[in-house]
Amino acid sequence: MLALLMLIFLASGCDKNPTEVEDYNPQPILSAFIYNGRMIDHIFLDRVAPLDGYYHPDDWFIFDADVMVYPVDNPEAGDTVRFREHHRIELGWFYLPKFNNYIYAQSRVRYRIEVRKPTENIDLWAETVVPDTIALTVPDHEVIDDTIWIPLDWNDCPLRLEWTPADSAGGYVLSTICQNIDPITGLHSLPLVPLDPNFDYDEPPDIQYLDVFRSNVLSTDVPAQAFNYVGLHKVMIQATSYDYVEYLESLFNAFETNPISNVHGGRGVFSGCSSRHVILTMKQVRQP
Repeated sequence: MLALLMLIFLASGCDKNPTEVEDYNPQPILSAFIYNGRMIDHIFLDRVAPLDGYYHPDDWFIFDADVMVYPVDNPEAGDTVRFREHHRIELGWFYLPKFNNYIYAQSRVRYRIEVRKPTENIDLWAETVVPDTIALTVPDHEVIDDTIWIPLDWNDCPLRLEWTPADSAGGYVLSTICQNIDPITGLHSLPLVPLDPNFDYDEPPDIQYLDVFRSNVLSTDVPAQAFNYVGLHKVMIQATSYDYVEYLESLFNAFETNPISNVHGGRGVFSGCSSRHVILTMKQVRQP
């Protein structure tokens, strides 16, 4: 009898409260970053996919869309850039500027992106402002050609970074990433050697470290946890537009069910950035 009652309960619950959304229409996702002084390129455009969907990116990429970027109020900052689909094995599908149709982003200029595909009712747009240039220094260390030439280790951490404010910046983002690149293949050298000689290979360390700062913060101490491997690391500070800071902070907000997005008609982010970096070498020692 108990088993019968449970069967009736489950059957009735499935009828009135389905656990899966019926006729689910995945929203389009736009991801685009434009950097001060660099060519505007790499527009990512796909749909919200289930967890297993990211193993098949071609099934979720949005093909044949009309994508364009142009300065809103300053014609001298360049003409409209139109994009084409491009496939690269390690990155999958994305959009690049069409042949001989590109511009270099300028600081303190507002840019607009528009994406349209009428056959799938896709109509996206977003605007952002590119922050001004920043200057990055590392006190107590000589930086030559953006490189700290002396070997460092955990005992040299935290590593102090200081930078100048950037006009139109909503905040600053610190990132470190292992730069042990093979000059022939262009890929990370294998195997990557962990800094910790007692490292447990069952749990590989992260290659990249990321943090977010408020707009009034102009210095930080990079912790030892930001460096996990022996060899070259890029330490970068990016002045980002307000759009990206809000987007990132909402991703880490446990009470925010939907990330804050400046993309109208879909999800994602369109952000302006201005970046500076230093390259340093980490040598292996026992963790302090």
